[in-house]
Amino acid sequence: MEKAYEKLLAEHKIAVNELPADAQTGIKKIKAIEAAINLQDKKAAKVGKTYSPSSSVLSDIRTFDKWIVREILDYVEDKETNTDAPSVDANEIVAEIKADADPSAEVAKVEEPVKSDPKGMAIDAEFIELIKNNKQELTLEDLKVFSPEAYSVVFSSYEKGGANGIETTYHTLIEQNEKFILTKK
Repeated sequence: MEKAYEKLLAEHKIAVNELPADAQTGIKKIKAIEAAINLQDKKAAKVGKTYSPSSSVLSDIRTFDKWIVREILDYVEDKETNTDAPSVDANEIVAEIKADADPSAEVAKVEEPVKSDPKGMAIDAEFIELIKNNKQELTLEDLKVFSPEAYSVVFSSYEKGGANGIETTYHTLIEQNEKFILTKK
């Protein structure tokens, strides 16, 4: 999982050891989380499985990453706006990852990989093109012309005045005030 703080460091050509202590500590903690995930993955691999962190762990990692990004931006902009501690505790995340282990088999909790849905992949491809062409606000007719796969899904369950839209792995298309708003997750 690529993290935003890594992109920011590369973008500004900053070495970790140049950062303030809080940012360095945050990076060390997120690396400890990654190490715990890798350990669980290795345990699972020994029995021919793969380890997938829970959605709450992934959410906590993203939250921690955002906190580190704010620390780095404060450093880059020579400000002190990020005065709060991280809203998640790295030690609790690591404990949750370790708790994911199945004590009876002494291997990580494993989940079967999600099978790709060809229709969902086609819709995501259409959404990528729409975003590339700055078409993120569409009418139902626009949707019919520019994203026929998405249109067929929306139209098949369309309720006038209801909650209409599609959520894919990478995008969300939600109707608001008779327009469909496309956003990237």
